[in-house]
Amino acid sequence: MIIKVHKVLPIIAFIILSLLLCLPMSIPTHCSLARGFNPNYTFNIYTANILLSKNNWSLFIQPEIVSASVGKNILGTDFTRNGLMGRFTHSYLQYKNDDLFLFLGRSPLMWGQSKQYSIIQSGLTPTYDQFRFELKLGNLTGEILAGQLGSEMLDDHRITRLIGGHRLTGHFFNDKLQLQLGEQIIYTGENRNIELSYLNPAVPYVFAAYDGDDLNVNGFNNDNGMIFLNGRYELDGLLFDRLWRAVYFEFIIDDYQIHDNPVQNMLGWKMGFEGQSEFYKYQVNWETEYTQIDSWTYIHHGQSTNWQNRGHSIGCPYGPDLRSFFIHGNTWLKNESLKLEVEYT
Repeated sequence: MIIKVHKVLPIIAFIILSLLLCLPMSIPTHCSLARGFNPNYTFNIYTANILLSKNNWSLFIQPEIVSASVGKNILGTDFTRNGLMGRFTHSYLQYKNDDLFLFLGRSPLMWGQSKQYSIIQSGLTPTYDQFRFELKLGNLTGEILAGQLGSEMLDDHRITRLIGGHRLTGHFFNDKLQLQLGEQIIYTGENRNIELSYLNPAVPYVFAAYDGDDLNVNGFNNDNGMIFLNGRYELDGLLFDRLWRAVYFEFIIDDYQIHDNPVQNMLGWKMGFEGQSEFYKYQVNWETEYTQIDSWTYIHHGQSTNWQNRGHSIGCPYGPDLRSFFIHGNTWLKNESLKLEVEYT
């Protein structure tokens, strides 16, 4: 059965109305119509969302429809009808209390400290379906990620692409210092399923290779792991906290050579600062950072094991072989009703 794109919005509206009439709970809803601008072209964006919440549970759904000319760039999809492309960018069920977080579905995922362009997971790639489990024990929080990225075709065969992750977060010195240590992996293959060894909460992914549980096809390994470390220190109370509010860093190890061979290391790092300054009676929130990524970082020789999803980088959106300086600032011009944002890379 094929449903044309121009019929999607009435169907969504009907579903929302039915839920409003039938469910005995408060359901905040929101619909918006916007027109996006780009130096080279203009495009339309149609979005709607619905949120159902009760106690610690919540269900959120948001489809998005854009002009076909930017569908691949924004949504990562090739399907088009009547000059439009559509995709559910958000669709998830989650449970959250003080110590436990469960998530099933899709929404942008950001791992790292940079609010704009993390080199670990920036949240700018098209969303992918995932399961996340978080458990807080004192000042430590452990997380497990299991997800499925967009599949790719290789020699007329569909290659399944899966992703996993571990992350441990610690807060120290009255929450002024945050440190995160973790790993993530992309593993692929024709008809490949989720590997339970990558769901184990405490065993590092490298032991799957030691146990012979990774996958090699035609001499190429289909399991691409990465280790990361990042941290942030809040500068409240220091002499310069009026200008600088926080300093942060990110560091990734995609591959590191411990033996003497011609293969180069595949590393990446970022150092950044956040602050607030007064400029002509306006309070300007700003952040600036420097990023350096080696030329082969994010790249792997397996079957579709590069760090990308639907043609978009999972980490830094500018990809490997990068030296970049970034500054971003924003301020409210009029009583939190008109906001100005400026950035430069």
